[in-house]
Amino acid sequence: MARMDLERRRIWAAAAVGALLLLAGIAGCGVKGPPVPPQRPPLPAVEALTGRLDGDTVTLNWRHNPDAKGVAGYVVLRAQSDPAQPPCPDCPVVYQRAGTINADKHSRQITFSEPVPAGFRYTYLVRALGAAGDQGPEKASVEIDRTER
Repeated sequence: MARMDLERRRIWAAAAVGALLLLAGIAGCGVKGPPVPPQRPPLPAVEALTGRLDGDTVTLNWRHNPDAKGVAGYVVLRAQSDPAQPPCPDCPVVYQRAGTINADKHSRQITFSEPVPAGFRYTYLVRALGAAGDQGPEKASVEIDRTER
């Protein structure tokens, strides 16, 4: 008889533990769903982008806000087009990375220069760059015509 009571207690204890585990699984710790990464503020768009051609060198300037959150630097993108080929209005512009510049916390103006070969039109785009490689929005581009120099 004592052995039967002991066996019943074990069964009841196992059932109670199972019920508790089931309730814990249902209740959980909140809303179920995929993990969400912490939100970062979006990177700002580049302001006041200008460009000029001096000889064979393109120089770009733009404004940098040292107080902008998350800006580690800037990526300069360049597209090159041949004026002898007709433009394709529905084709996407293909940009290549022309360079990367670290953000200077002590400067409000950033400058990028590079020599370019004659005979082409160039379109430059500058985007803010985050520490994780994320890029800010495209706001404005600068076109440089080096077809006649």
